[in-house]
Amino acid sequence: MNERIRMVREAAGLSQTAFGARLGVSRDVVNNLERGRVDIKDHFVKLICAEFQVDENWLRTGEGGEGPIYNEGEAFSLDRWAKEHGATELELEIVKVYFELDPAIRRAVMDHFKAHFGGSEAVSENAE
Repeated sequence: MNERIRMVREAAGLSQTAFGARLGVSRDVVNNLERGRVDIKDHFVKLICAEFQVDENWLRTGEGGEGPIYNEGEAFSLDRWAKEHGATELELEIVKVYFELDPAIRRAVMDHFKAHFGGSEAVSENAE
């Protein structure tokens, strides 16, 4: 498991210090884990898996592949979200068409609504 922890860290492109910071431990702790100098506690395995979306079985056993195996989180679905919030098919189509607009046109639309509903200030965010 020590080697697999190192593989997760390297796959994330993190130094031992940065990896440890994400997990709330020091670089020395990460170094000791990777070298097998300390026992890896169950809660720490779960923390690594949660923070880096790594499959727990792979991290513990190595089964399933040479490199890190990641859990796929549930993808956001605009269709599902809109329906859960009572959107009509027309409302959903309007949102989809809006995001198909050229970014400059989207900014102009946002500026129009901002001026009409929220004062005269223009939209400062990128609509890209």
